[in-house]
Amino acid sequence: MIPVPFKLLAWLDALWLAERRRRLVDQVVTPGAGLHGHRSLPFELINDVWWPTGFPTMAHCFWRAQEATLFRRHGQFITGKVLDMGCGDGIFGELAGFPDDATGVDLDQPSLEVRRSVCKHAESVCADARELPFRTGTFQTVVSNSVFEHLPDLAKCLAEICRVLASDGCLAFTMTLQEFTRQLERMTGARDAAYWIGTFGHLQQPTRNELELLLEMSGFKLSEVAEYQPEWATAIYRRLVSPLAQFNERRWSPERRGAVIGRLTADVKRSLQLGQHQRGACIWVVAHKRK
Repeated sequence: MIPVPFKLLAWLDALWLAERRRRLVDQVVTPGAGLHGHRSLPFELINDVWWPTGFPTMAHCFWRAQEATLFRRHGQFITGKVLDMGCGDGIFGELAGFPDDATGVDLDQPSLEVRRSVCKHAESVCADARELPFRTGTFQTVVSNSVFEHLPDLAKCLAEICRVLASDGCLAFTMTLQEFTRQLERMTGARDAAYWIGTFGHLQQPTRNELELLLEMSGFKLSEVAEYQPEWATAIYRRLVSPLAQFNERRWSPERRGAVIGRLTADVKRSLQLGQHQRGACIWVVAHKRK
């Protein structure tokens, strides 16, 4: 990580990215998802945290470790026939312990091709979340990880999920909240925050209250809701995702990488346990379809 003030970090990042654009060099920043065709060991259990080993950067690992640990801790909610909404290439489902035969749906065809090659016993369907090609009541559980913030019409997606769920079926998901943008704005300013929100492709930024109301209007009753990733954890992520940090990270020795992973897994554990007055950038939700 780079021990510089956030305003200076944002300025240096902007200069770096502007220079790469001037040189017509591909942007060397990996904020989130990517294709992972080769998978040897998708995770290690470190400090009670499910830490990914196949993702390209520490920023990606840190973010996904929080989500995967939440799904692993609450695996009792994932039962029966499962739909993975926004499954991508399938590696997160493997990390999070989703069933091997879970049906996956996504709009990204290249990612689905990777999933089909490694999840040979599962159905992988290319479809729009607003028009799911499944019969009413097909699934007992729908899982979704960091997908809803990317959808143009979350209300229609939730209505479709409710339709394809069986009576009293379960929806378990994570997503970012408006608080994530606010945290970034407090750290590095509105311009830098807008750049990263655009880079991540976030279209939805509800507050917790807005999300809960939308779920209730869509036919769900809330069973479990927990915010996570307080501002100090978002600060760690913002430093890790910096192109300068990623440039340095590619030059780390194995010893340094191991030491950083040890510190970050401890941070993940703390990030999932918000204090009384802390607000989370993200939210974990379990909701059941109302009968």
